[in-house]
Amino acid sequence: MTKRYLRDPIFIMSSERSGSNLLRVLLGNHSHIAAPRALQLLATFRNSIPRYGPLDRKENMRMLFEDCLSLANHPYHAWNVSFDFETFYAVYAPYDFLSLFNSMYREYAHCTRRQRFVCKEINVFEFAEQLAGYYDTPRFLYLHRDPRDYAASWKKFSFGPATTYGAARRWADEQRSCIAVRERLGMNVLTLSYEQLILNTEQVMRDVLTFVEEPYESSCCALQPGENKDVAWNPMWKNLNQPIDRKNYNTYHRTLSRSAIEMIETVAQEPMKGLGYTFDTKAEWKAGNLFFLQESILSRIAQFRKRYVPEKGLRLLCERKRLVQTILHNRNRGC
Repeated sequence: MTKRYLRDPIFIMSSERSGSNLLRVLLGNHSHIAAPRALQLLATFRNSIPRYGPLDRKENMRMLFEDCLSLANHPYHAWNVSFDFETFYAVYAPYDFLSLFNSMYREYAHCTRRQRFVCKEINVFEFAEQLAGYYDTPRFLYLHRDPRDYAASWKKFSFGPATTYGAARRWADEQRSCIAVRERLGMNVLTLSYEQLILNTEQVMRDVLTFVEEPYESSCCALQPGENKDVAWNPMWKNLNQPIDRKNYNTYHRTLSRSAIEMIETVAQEPMKGLGYTFDTKAEWKAGNLFFLQESILSRIAQFRKRYVPEKGLRLLCERKRLVQTILHNRNRGC
């Protein structure tokens, strides 16, 4: 059976709550690009591959394939695919984890009649150098967002960083990782901001399409309200079913106190400067004597609240987590 050769993929490096799904959907409007929901295979399986044994053995690869497929068809990801392993193996002959990861996404692109795929798996910056070594010409899009809006955005949800301080620390750490990848991979990385993406969508998407060597298509410059029904159930993705909100930046003043803003600007000072963000304060915040005790208490309260997840999208996320735990438990037992 003939192998299916598609163009090398596009990877989005970004912190969560920074517009990565918006960018994914816009790219997915292109006639050449498949943009499925990320399966989070890299983060899910990176420490568990030894449980499957040598993957150059067909039966071991079959087990990993079946586990990846069960995630793909979970309602949270909803790929709704029926890849047959024997056919899949004959076409792609995966021999290790990255080759299976690549083959899963490529088969999705093939089934949707697209020439390549865009992938926004969580923390892809942690795997960027491995991916750059695996593919010939991958393209990485580094998308960043103002850390103050990022922190304010997390306050709306019962999961994620438990406190504003935790959000600031996460943002700063992740930008340092992305910037380090950009320095190492050089011309393979394009940097863009969420703020410019929503304010100057057409110009930014022209730049992105030029960078990934795809012809410009105007469909990549706008969401299609009502067309993204597969994401409407998730409160984190609800904006993908509406026109792009051009005013969705610098909104943190509504929910963050002056002291919280100064704390974020202090914690994230170095990457904020490097990415060109301006400061509202002198960024001279210092933790008081009881600050970390308060943080510990707030974190415990947040953990308690996570037991009660009324939203459908978050329930599905919890169900996905239980599925992963079951998969890995079974493989640890040799099932």
